[in-house]
Amino acid sequence: MTKTMFVAMAIGLTAVACGGGSGNSDNPTIGAAGATCTASGNQVSISADNLKYDKTCLAVPANQDFTINFDNLEGLPHNVVILKDKGSSASLFSGDIVTGPKKTAYQVKAMAPGTYRFNCSVHPTQMKGTFIVQ
Repeated sequence: MTKTMFVAMAIGLTAVACGGGSGNSDNPTIGAAGATCTASGNQVSISADNLKYDKTCLAVPANQDFTINFDNLEGLPHNVVILKDKGSSASLFSGDIVTGPKKTAYQVKAMAPGTYRFNCSVHPTQMKGTFIVQ
């Protein structure tokens, strides 16, 4: 096998392994274009541990109030904040900061369709993801 054939085969296998398709809020599909997930109801769940979220993509239906079930598994303060976009510091929703281990349910008002960002206001560069309203 030539070096060119090997490189082409490796690229093809990588594309298959990272392939697209639709995921859901509990099983995001992450590829070169970023995170995508599909709304499967008006409740989503996310947990925090070791300075990271267990999901990088959450999705909810548009124009419906929804709940974010948040489980902080560690003894550090965390929350969930929904931002307009990646570069924005203006929040559309900001959940109370919770020092764990502790669970809370954030009640969020309906949002317009779009792709937003979410993060932890205490650790915004370490804990972040994509929030899809569809």
